This record gives sequence, structure tokens and C-alpha cells, in this order.
Amino acid sequence: VFYETARFQSFSAAAEKLAQMAVEETIVDSCEEKYLSLPFWKRDLILFWSFFKIAAIVVGGGYAIIAAARREFVDKRGWLNDENVLDMITVTQTVPGIIACSCAIFIGWKVDRYRGAVLSLIGAILPSVIIILSLASIIAANKSFTNLPQVQGAFRGVIGAICGMVAATAWKMRKQVSSSILAIIIALCAFVALSIFRINPAFIIIGSVTIGIVAEIIIRNKNKTLVATKEDKK
Repeated sequence: VFYETARFQSFSAAAEKLAQMAVEETIVDSCEEKYLSLPFWKRDLILFWSFFKIAAIVVGGGYAIIAAARREFVDKRGWLNDENVLDMITVTQTVPGIIACSCAIFIGWKVDRYRGAVLSLIGAILPSVIIILSLASIIAANKSFTNLPQVQGAFRGVIGAICGMVAATAWKMRKQVSSSILAIIIALCAFVALSIFRINPAFIIIGSVTIGIVAEIIIRNKNKTLVATKEDKK
């Protein structure tokens, strides 16, 4: 009876683990099916237009772009999930260059490899080029343009909206961090380092990556030691 009970419990645990893995794979597969079911030209057109629209409307830099991209490709289209967005943030923060461009390349590559990455990048860059050239022409013609109360008020409103969008994105992705004590500690340390000590974000990312690698190696070695100890006792 004890043998059968233990066997049943082991089987139940394994079945639960397999079910969880199946659910995760189903979520990933369902995301991929949504864009793979479309012809390549339509996927590329959606990528280009989505990033063109995001870059044209969203003001405030890469973090605002990430929030808008999450809304577009996770909430609206279902092409990505929060885990993909977390991977995107990690990659865009660890490589040099503009965050908005890195974000466009990451999503474009995932959806349609080289063609998707190039079209997404063009879509993200083109509105900025058009807007900057237009503003430069206006400011050159009227140097008091930036001092107008309407312009100053617009800038203040945009800053408030950006802060809210970034905060909302962080709140929606909190589950990805709350599942790991190490991730919570690193997040708090990074917040303090950036907001109080004003440490360069590049150093924070490098330090966090190093800590994560070392911690993962230690945890795996510890697990191997425990498994070996249990086998020796048997």
C-alpha cells in the first residue's frame, strides 16, 4: 500500500509538471500561430506599420516604446507574451544602441527574421526623421517656438503620460519578477542604485547579469550535491 501510494504521488507530481509545461508550450505555440498563419507580406506590413505608429505617437524614449510595444503585440495582437517582453527588455538593456531600435529589431526578428527586423527598424526610425526635420525647420524659422506656453504645457503633459505608461508596464510584468527572491532583491538594489546613487544603467545591467550568472551556477551545483548525497544514502 505504501509503495503504491508513493508511486501514485510521484506519478501525480510528474503529471502536474508535464501539464504545466504543456500549458506554457501551448501559450507560446498560440502566440506563434497567430502570426505564422498570416502571409509573410502581411506580417511584414503589420510590423512596419505598428512600429511606425508607435514611433510617431509615443514620445519619451525607449521605455515608453517598450510599454507601447507590449500593448500592441501582447494585449492587442497576442503575438508575444510577457516572457518575450521580459527577454526583450533584458536584451535591449544589455546591448549598445537606441532602446527603441533594439526593441523593433528584437520583435521583427522573432516574427519574420531578417525581413521583419529590417522593416520594423525602418518603421521605428522613419517617424523620428520626419518629425525632427519638421521641428528643426520650424525652430529655425521661429526661435521663440519652444518658449510658447502651449509647447511647454505639451511637454509637461507628455512627461506625465510617459511616467504613467512605464509604471503600468512595470506593474503588469511584476509576476515575472515576484516568482524569484533573487530577482526581487536585484530589482530593489537596481532601483536604489539608479534613483538614489545615480549609477550608470550600463553598470547596473552588467552587475545584475554577473550576479544572476553566479547565483544560477551556485544553485545548480548545490542541487547536484543534494542529489548526489541522496543517491549515496540509498
